[in-house]
Amino acid sequence: MKTLIVTYKNRKGMVVHGRTLMENSSGDASWLVFGKAPYPSPKGTGRVYSCEEDIFIDEKWADVVVEAVKKESPDLVLFPASPLGKALAPRVSALLSAGTTADAIEIRWEDGIPVAIRSAFGGNVLAKIKSRVKPHIVSMISVFPDESIPLNESSAERLFSEGDYKKSIRPVKGEQKENPLLQASVVIGVGRGIGTEENFKRVLALADRIGAAVGVTRPLVEYGWASEEMMIGQTGLTVRPRLYIALGISGAFQHTVGVKAARVVAVNRDPEAPIFSIADVKVVADVNDFIESLERKFLAS
Repeated sequence: MKTLIVTYKNRKGMVVHGRTLMENSSGDASWLVFGKAPYPSPKGTGRVYSCEEDIFIDEKWADVVVEAVKKESPDLVLFPASPLGKALAPRVSALLSAGTTADAIEIRWEDGIPVAIRSAFGGNVLAKIKSRVKPHIVSMISVFPDESIPLNESSAERLFSEGDYKKSIRPVKGEQKENPLLQASVVIGVGRGIGTEENFKRVLALADRIGAAVGVTRPLVEYGWASEEMMIGQTGLTVRPRLYIALGISGAFQHTVGVKAARVVAVNRDPEAPIFSIADVKVVADVNDFIESLERKFLAS
């Protein structure tokens, strides 16, 4: 049972989804890390490969991954379910003619075969997915609040790709800014229960007054009321604030998997709403009445 873990260093020098990937690997796990040293301390007897590329070029990174796969012949290749990981995994899968599972929450080993576990049918069931070909390529959702892992200064075998990828590099104007949802101590989550765009704007004004960040469920992005950078959940961000206030959110698994708050306050007029299963404080009320009470307290002149 061999695993190749493919990940990269973020701007803070941390290995993206490091602990999640390590805990779901087999005992014989090797690493391929994009970025400069130090590198992860391997779990088991595996080796560490490195590619010191700071610019993500999907064709180039995919070729490097394929080279590592040829060296290791793994049963399983794990990627973080991050934007870069989701761009890279299917390309590698196509190059290797291998099967891919996206957004897995767990890996189980059955008779030496990796089985990816992921949600299906709106989060109502967990699907077990096996690949008929080797390796099984899987992107993993981060499930640990603390993703830090041991790092060492040991040498790693460097991998390169000799292709000409200059056409793939395009300048990007402006500076990248840290998403406020990832740093906020208070996050207000808004779902379709908010009703109208005007009500959503009321939440934005309230959040600005109390110093909170605002996140949304997918429907509000599809309505065009919010940007994708504000989406929380399985296909968005994972937030870890001290306080999370859920307004008009039903509580589907695709959203709640992205909420790792110390304390959750949920407001919904349906007393059976699934969001209450993760709530510390449950408020059964019309969400707009609740907003109005907060406006009287914080926005009163």
